[in-house]
Amino acid sequence: MKVSEKQDLWAGLIFMFFGLVFALVAQPPSWFPSFIQGYPMGTAVRMGPAYFPTILGWILVILGAVTSARAFIPQVHSAEVPPLVMRPLFWIILSVVVFGLLVDHVGVIIATTAMVFISCVAGWEYNWKEAAILSVILCVMTVGVFVYGLGLPFRLWPWS
Repeated sequence: MKVSEKQDLWAGLIFMFFGLVFALVAQPPSWFPSFIQGYPMGTAVRMGPAYFPTILGWILVILGAVTSARAFIPQVHSAEVPPLVMRPLFWIILSVVVFGLLVDHVGVIIATTAMVFISCVAGWEYNWKEAAILSVILCVMTVGVFVYGLGLPFRLWPWS
């Protein structure tokens, strides 16, 4: 058999690998090493800690198998896979890390504003006015949902 879509084959294999890891660590078979204990599964009504990773892991294995099988089906329109661009990935990850480091010290409003402005640098066209508007909207929604709606004990400002 000839592989017509290499990216489908590799994506499917990666899905199956991670799905198996999650499912087998949550519910290891008896032949697994003894240092991997596993977690209680529970039932659909009373889910245990292993329920979600096990179900999600096996769904990921099935999805990976289907994706890998597609690699062997001849495709009429084969698109070239674009190269991985690292610049947006770097700025988005940096914005999340900065938010996590700042939120306890300067409050959720300033941390959210910093996260928005840093993540906007990831785009190819940076407009500080759009970033400011997005920051205000996101801050209002964050405070509304997490502080007032869910009652989470976030500091709003450094002095509060």
